[in-house]
This record gives sequence, structure tokens and C-alpha cells, in this order.
Amino acid sequence: MSRFREGLYSANNAVSPGSNGIGGGGSVYGGTQPQTGPEPRSAIDMPIYDQNDPLPVNRLIIHLVETFFAHLGSNYPFLRQKSFIQRVEEKSVEPILVDAVCGLAARFSDHPLLIGHPDNLLPKSEYGHGFAQRAKAAVVDTFPCPTVAAVQACLLLAYEGFGANQDSALWMYLGCAIRMAVDLGLQKLDGVKHQGQKDPGYHRSSTDSTRSDVPPAISVQEMKDVEQERIDTLWAVFMLDRVISSGTGRPVTLRDEDFELSFPEITSNADSGWPNPFPALIQIIHLYGRVSDLLNNIRDAKDVTPKKIEGLQGMEKDLTQLYQRLDQRLTFNAANFQHYVKSGEGTNFILVI
Repeated sequence: MSRFREGLYSANNAVSPGSNGIGGGGSVYGGTQPQTGPEPRSAIDMPIYDQNDPLPVNRLIIHLVETFFAHLGSNYPFLRQKSFIQRVEEKSVEPILVDAVCGLAARFSDHPLLIGHPDNLLPKSEYGHGFAQRAKAAVVDTFPCPTVAAVQACLLLAYEGFGANQDSALWMYLGCAIRMAVDLGLQKLDGVKHQGQKDPGYHRSSTDSTRSDVPPAISVQEMKDVEQERIDTLWAVFMLDRVISSGTGRPVTLRDEDFELSFPEITSNADSGWPNPFPALIQIIHLYGRVSDLLNNIRDAKDVTPKKIEGLQGMEKDLTQLYQRLDQRLTFNAANFQHYVKSGEGTNFILVI
């Protein structure tokens, strides 16, 4: 079971270079105390994504968004590279999400503005500190009226805490993402439907309409894209909820009985025809969470009852059947791995196997 947790460290790319892994004091579940070192770049040193600024988006922000998709895009399928970059350039993305994206991506960049003064070079894990701090400061402001973008930002901040070796921060920001997702009803069929004007950024420009006082219509495909993003966001939150429970003994928060959504079907990529690994990963993670919940309740030998052994045997059977149903291209060999690495899905492929 620890393989998934290790996979998030090595394959996820969200881990700080030079991290020693989760451990140390600060929490009974393994959180760490803040680390000392060079003074991080402050939020005011980083360019600001201001939706009301008439000037174009700062090129560093565009660079970091592109870097995010180059290194981390497959981990967060709710963000589509082409449309997201376009929306960032149009300034239709909520600033908290842009800052969270930049905060994660910065550690993979060698941009001179991030490196710091030559006499006080920062570790790569601190490159995005200014962006991340700004996103964290904005979280509380989203509480009165959470949005899907706020859910996504909190999920990214949870991974940022993971990469900073702050396990308790991971747990807390994930908790915010879960509460917001439930508040929005993303686990329900009605909750993932297009919400009309409540979905900012998902409408055509007013220039597409003959009358500027009439809100332009959204196409059927655009509506489907909005709903799919909501579904993908929910499953990304679900995945981390299951993974974080395994190595810490914490219980899962999202329960199976809470869901009206069906688990995502394993579909093929429209361009390559190869199966997408993320849906398979969600199905495996679901079983993984069931096993973790059972094992986390075993403290000593007397807790290993015949009923629990029977439960584990049933889960093993379910997992075996799931693997047997998988497309052979989702099993590990050098050719399959090379394909998914080239297509930017190497991380999810590794976690599936």
C-alpha cells in the first residue's frame, strides 16, 4: 500500500527537490515543523495576476502555467492545457487558482526572477513560495461563496504542502477542498451540471453576440466541458483523500455512500486510441481506500478477526478482477511506459501498475 504514497513522491513531480520525505514532529500523523533556510521570496516580489489590469498577463505567469502542464498536467485532468492557458491570457481564471498553479510549477523552472540573488540562492522548493503564500492568503476569502476554482486551488495547495514536506498542511488544505466540493455538491448528479452564470469564465465573449446587453449563449460542447471539469475535479479530490489516509492512519473523508456519480469509465484517447490511465487509477484508488480503512483499524493481533480477514480476501479478489479487465496497454512493459511518458501520462501509468 505504501507504493502509492511513494509514487506520489517520485512520479508525481510535486515533491520538493531534496525533500527527506514525510516524518518528524509537529503532528501525531507525521507532520513536520517549518524548515529553516534562506529567506523565501515574498509574495510582493512576484508578478500579480490582476483581472482588472488592462495590461497583458506578465510573461513569468504564462511561463509558469506552461511549465505546470509540462511537468504536472496529467495529475490534474480537470485543467485542460489549451483552454486554461487561453483563459489565463484572457484573465477569466480566478487569481487564487493561477497563484496555486504558479506556486506548484515554479520549482521546475530556472527563470531568473525565481532563482534569487546569487549570494542568497534559494532551493528550488522555495521558488514558488510567493505565489503559494498569496493563494493561501486568499483561501479564507472563498469560504462565504466557494467556487470550483477554489476547490482546485485548495487541492493544488495540498500538493504544495506535500512537496514542502508539510504533511499536516497537506491534510488541512485537502480538508478545505473536500468541504468546498461537498458544499458545491460535486458528488451529486445535480451538483456537476452547468450552473449558468454561476460558472464564470465559461461563456463566450460578448463580442460574439449581436447585442452587448444579452449574455452570449454557451454551446452544448462548452456546457459538457464545464460539467466534465467538475467531475474531474471531484475525482482528483477523491484520489488524494484516499491516498493520504493510507500512510498516516487518518480515515477517509469522502464515503462511498456519498456519491451519486459513477466511477469514470476507461476511455480511449481521441488522438492515439490508447486507454486513458486516470480512470483506471481512480478505480484502483477506490479499492485502495477500502483496504486502508480496514488496515488502519488494526492495532494489534487481537484486531485481526476472521471477519477482517474475509474482508481483505474479498478486496484482493476485487483488485485481481479489476487488473484482469484492464487493457493490456495499461500493464507494464517498456513500450507501454515509453508511450505514456511521451504522451505526458507517465505518472498516472506508473501509479496504475
